[in-house]
Amino acid sequence: MGRTYDGAVEVKVMVTGAAAPAGATLLTQLRDRRIPVVAVDADHPSSTATGHRVPPVSDPHRLIALRQLGLRENVTVLIPTLREELPQIAAAKSAFDPAVHVVVAGAGPVVIAQDLLYTAWQLQARGVPTPAFGTTADFPDAAAAFGALGGPLVIKSRTGGGRSRVVQGPDQLDWASLRNDDLIQRHVPGAEYLPVVYRPAPRSGVRSLAIAAVRALGVTGPATVQVRRDADGHPQVLKVLARFVASSHLVPELLDVCSPRPVPTRCRRRRVRCELGSPSRTPGPNSA
Repeated sequence: MGRTYDGAVEVKVMVTGAAAPAGATLLTQLRDRRIPVVAVDADHPSSTATGHRVPPVSDPHRLIALRQLGLRENVTVLIPTLREELPQIAAAKSAFDPAVHVVVAGAGPVVIAQDLLYTAWQLQARGVPTPAFGTTADFPDAAAAFGALGGPLVIKSRTGGGRSRVVQGPDQLDWASLRNDDLIQRHVPGAEYLPVVYRPAPRSGVRSLAIAAVRALGVTGPATVQVRRDADGHPQVLKVLARFVASSHLVPELLDVCSPRPVPTRCRRRRVRCELGSPSRTPGPNSA
């Protein structure tokens, strides 16, 4: 038997991206709690739960397949974990049965959080500290970018992929080689944190900044905020991930607060928590 809340209908959770790190982590947590799980993936669904193969995110039929599977398996909670699928699922929450709790923010906030430039603009507009930034359209050449933003600079994709590099000076940057979707941002060299909203941070400033960032973007549900301290020790927001991530297992209360049923008493006292990782010994180029 699975978990129930206050004598209500049994909870059954569908997790997408079951073979990816975030999905696999969630499946382990749910299995440890003896909560029935429907594992979904386009490639190899996890063997730790009932696995189903669905079309890839690029396939228009994927959403329909998830909806039909949810109805067939009597799913009560849907947790999407793949970055690429979030906008589609956020925009189509109404496609699922009204009894299904879809754990994702609204379509607007998700779109903002998906794009590092949109995120930076929104944080800046709301007064949330974030490193100085721009795009290739904002500067005529590398010298102008360094003059306006300072240095070193980080060049990275607006989509938040792994392609990023630190450039120390204008002579190291081939301006003509930059892509239109590149984000140019001042490098933040200090200690890095990944606070997960719902737990108090042990260091002053990081917790409130993480919450301010989530509120500025309008994100609801689970969110991980990448924060790094600058040379003066002040925390600054680099990105917001409006979803579960591989490190979400460090904050198991997330599964409790995501339930459509009343939050267990033990979690009401800690509604807002932030799980801080140890400061990086050698911080990378402003990326998680």
